[in-house]
Amino acid sequence: MNNPLPHCLLIVLIILHALTGAGQAREQHNQPILQLKDRNDEHLADYYTYWLQSYHDTINPFTADSAFIQGAFRKWTPHRTLNLGYVEKRIWLRVSARNSCTLPTAFLWSIYNFVDTVSLFKKDTAGIKALGQSSSHLVAANRLFPSRALSMPFVLQPQENAILYLCISHPSGNIYFPTDITTTEDFLKWEQLFLFDQHWSWLLGFYLFSFCFSLILYCFLRDRIYLWYSLYVLANTCFLLMEDGIDALILPQWLYDAAWYIGQYNFMLLSCAAGIMIMQLFIGQQKQMPRWNRIGILFTIACILFIAIQSLVIYLTYRHHQYATIHTLKKTADLIIALSLLFILLSLAKGILQGRRLCWYYAITFFFFAAGCTLFMLNHLGITNFNLVKPNALAWGLFFELLSLSILLTGRFRYTLQQVGKMQVQELQNKASLSARLILAQDDERKRLAAELHDGLGAKIMYIRLLLQRKQLRTLIEQSPLLKDYSQEIAQHLQSVQHDIRNLSHELMPADFAQKGLVTSLEDWISNINRSATIVLRSYLEARLDILPQDIQLVIFRIMTELTHNILRHANASEAMIQGLIDDQRIQLIAEDNGKGYNTNPSTTPTGIGMKNTRSRVEYLAGEIFIDSTPAGTTIIINIPNNYAAS
Repeated sequence: MNNPLPHCLLIVLIILHALTGAGQAREQHNQPILQLKDRNDEHLADYYTYWLQSYHDTINPFTADSAFIQGAFRKWTPHRTLNLGYVEKRIWLRVSARNSCTLPTAFLWSIYNFVDTVSLFKKDTAGIKALGQSSSHLVAANRLFPSRALSMPFVLQPQENAILYLCISHPSGNIYFPTDITTTEDFLKWEQLFLFDQHWSWLLGFYLFSFCFSLILYCFLRDRIYLWYSLYVLANTCFLLMEDGIDALILPQWLYDAAWYIGQYNFMLLSCAAGIMIMQLFIGQQKQMPRWNRIGILFTIACILFIAIQSLVIYLTYRHHQYATIHTLKKTADLIIALSLLFILLSLAKGILQGRRLCWYYAITFFFFAAGCTLFMLNHLGITNFNLVKPNALAWGLFFELLSLSILLTGRFRYTLQQVGKMQVQELQNKASLSARLILAQDDERKRLAAELHDGLGAKIMYIRLLLQRKQLRTLIEQSPLLKDYSQEIAQHLQSVQHDIRNLSHELMPADFAQKGLVTSLEDWISNINRSATIVLRSYLEARLDILPQDIQLVIFRIMTELTHNILRHANASEAMIQGLIDDQRIQLIAEDNGKGYNTNPSTTPTGIGMKNTRSRVEYLAGEIFIDSTPAGTTIIINIPNNYAAS
């Protein structure tokens, strides 16, 4: 005999299912009616129900209406934005509405996030008819209703009841749709004040300031951190503009298309890559944590490559309706964003544990962005549904991060300027030290050469002259008139060579320079030139030059003699004037001649050893050279700071 128990259980389940379905149907049919007025502040989630439909099915409002009758539509949580995360299905929203106004009224059903296509249908006593279709792929000016949001217009007569079906197709992204229904006038009033009420007017101004400020700092310092910072601000700003649809208002169609083919969350990924580089450069991770630095660089390269690959794949697969691939890529992007934030947090935590102060500073700034980004991403994935601030948590997190980071980077800028200043001072000191050592080495070599000429070569010439004066040799010379003439000529040449050697020796190192001083040594040297040269050389040397330190006097002596040699060798002058002036602020050396002059163009200026030595000695004394040359003569003025007044 058959057991009747299973049959009884089956009957009970069927009855319960029928009762449940009937209850759901009654619940749906008992949904409250949205009373549309001139101003509508009610949360639309309290009035609509939704149904998910496969993308394999066609868009048909009669199918949606049948699904509602069968109880397939579900109610969403009151006062909460519809957020289902990644769902590979088309979504239908159903609202029962009545025009409570006394006149025929134009209304707008608006979606405030990017969606691929939206179709609006109206059911009334005459049946179901399509009211229009639009897409977020169009800029605001090309949409069914020109606005930042994707708005679908419809008109209701006074006290008219209607059932509205909104079909949303968004296979390339997640289901997160802030939406409302209001009059056209109320909507336009809201849109006019949107940038101010949502704080976008000054937030965007601050983002723009941060972007320009970082570029200016990069132009000054050529520090890569400011270039990455500019990219970071730009990528986050693009993401936020796309999030609230502001890009549809300000971009041309071709640039708008390019931005969305790159992908909104690819801009977030790009900002994460830039954030890793900023963190590494700011805390000096390359020196302090080289292994972590290499991981971060590889992570950044992987992010950029993923962005390029994902943009190309989305462009190709979207055309062929391969939505599963798009969802997989976007979920992967979400994972990479989370891993990027985790890497930065772990890097900072490791640095903090090692006692690195810069890690503490950067961790404070990064906290704001990490908190805002985390809350935003949790809402985006459908895990949470918190909207605590306007326009969103990410915008404010970015604001506070940029504010604190700008302060830190300004401090870094000042620190870098100080370091550059110290390096320049050190470089100048090293250069001065090198010049001093070079000049001292030259002077030592001059002393050695002067001593060698005077004591060595000069003594040998004197010995030859003495040999010629020996009695036996003189007797032989006197016996031959020819030898007598040769001996007299040799003696004259030897005397001339000895005189030249003595003069050259004194030029290399003036005798008793320490006792005579600069002025007397120069005057003696000029007197010797006037006795032997065809040029008339005059001088005016102030006696105060002798109070300078002896090493400075010697450098000035070398400069003046080198300038004079240049006149004698190159100027073809008949007259010249050498001046040495001094006051409490500067020392001025002037060399003037009436010679043929020369071209003072830097590419043709004489670059002999003498002039190079003069320039190096003037640089050693922190002085400047001014040259004025014409066919009528040349004037060279050298100004040297007098830092030796107290000497």
